[in-house]
Amino acid sequence: MSNSRPLITLSLVSIISLPVCAGDLSEGARLHQEGNCLSCHQERPYSKLKTPSFSKLTTRVNGCSNQLNLGWFDDEVRAVSRYLDATYYHFSK
Repeated sequence: MSNSRPLITLSLVSIISLPVCAGDLSEGARLHQEGNCLSCHQERPYSKLKTPSFSKLTTRVNGCSNQLNLGWFDDEVRAVSRYLDATYYHFSK
């Protein structure tokens, strides 16, 4: 019985984590759309030349939020950063 505990724990962690990740991406997509981000970034959306890492991406998203007075909290900046990473950059594997 004790041999099955790690497998059960791992399964539960995986199940619990999936909705958070999916919800985070949908939240990031919603904020990205509401922030009208493509009004500035439509010609060449999101180049790795100016944003070479995920940490730089988060810094740039925070800068856009501040410059446009979007009022995004840190978790919202992270959600948009994760959405942009999943959609355009692909830093995270």
